[in-house]
Amino acid sequence: MTASPTTHSSAPCGAALELLRHTGAVEPISLPGQLDRGQLDFSFASLREIDRYLNGVHASVASGGGRSILTTVWAVALYVGEVIRRSAPAGRYVWITVGESTGPRSAAPAPPVDIAVVWALQADGGEVCLPSRAVLRAVLRGQKARSIESFARGALEPVSGVLVPGPRLRAVPVAAASLSA
Repeated sequence: MTASPTTHSSAPCGAALELLRHTGAVEPISLPGQLDRGQLDFSFASLREIDRYLNGVHASVASGGGRSILTTVWAVALYVGEVIRRSAPAGRYVWITVGESTGPRSAAPAPPVDIAVVWALQADGGEVCLPSRAVLRAVLRGQKARSIESFARGALEPVSGVLVPGPRLRAVPVAAASLSA
């Protein structure tokens, strides 16, 4: 059963950054040694590092990865979404969740990644931006997928008709109602 989207003032970006920056995390990201954490400053330039890193993750998927792949997609998607949100005019995007939290299943601490909940950005016009979809596509398809940097630029294109410097790209709006079906 899918819950209606819930609006949040912020996403758990702190948790995502901890996973991206801390190699000793309980549930580490895939190939933590291949991510240049010094470049993660929420700029569009940092998305080039994310693209490079995800290409490496794609190359390693065939050899396994398990839960670390899910952790990677979750953490990177929140980072990418926050780059988009911070680059947009104030109030353009808000974080929403779609799904239901499963909560802890035992006495053990709940993992930071809850795959039953999808974090997305909702624009003031109602369009929904799903960074997790773009990140998952990059992990599964590698360089054949649209780059994360171009995805983020496309998400900002319709904001004011003024493009963020870079190649011309098209954002595809997704109706929020289709997420709850």
